[in-house]
Amino acid sequence: MPLIVIGIVSSFLAAFAGEIIGDIWNAVIVLGIPIVVFSFFRGFYPKGSQSRLVFALVTAAFVCLWIFFVLRGGRFDIEVETVAITMDLFPLVMLFVLAAALGGVYYTAEYLSYRKEWLAKRAAPSEVQPVSPQPTAQKEEPVEQAPQTDRAEGGKAP
Repeated sequence: MPLIVIGIVSSFLAAFAGEIIGDIWNAVIVLGIPIVVFSFFRGFYPKGSQSRLVFALVTAAFVCLWIFFVLRGGRFDIEVETVAITMDLFPLVMLFVLAAALGGVYYTAEYLSYRKEWLAKRAAPSEVQPVSPQPTAQKEEPVEQAPQTDRAEGGKAP
């Protein structure tokens, strides 16, 4: 979604801020790819595992960097011929970064909340029975036999 928004905005602002849009686009791609990769691994591991916590904290750190670099640290400079506008929105950007950092706090609390449950599942015996190396004896069904006759004496089978 951010790529679509940046694409639309860049088409309208190409004349005014062509260089700025190029820098933002690079930040979106360069920092966005690790966010996607680390988010995949965060979702791959179960709640309460240390691996999930590590990937979640790394993802939160990359999201904070992504916000800071995409918003260029809150400093916006726009120049049109003889008019220059400079806006310093650093406190607002830091508010967004703080909100993203709360994601790391959330995953730390999730780790602490689900850790005992995860350890209990890990220590519990598996519900799946292991395959034994010897085949199990199957119950044999009795086979019906035909009545026997004494063929040596010349008897005939009924």
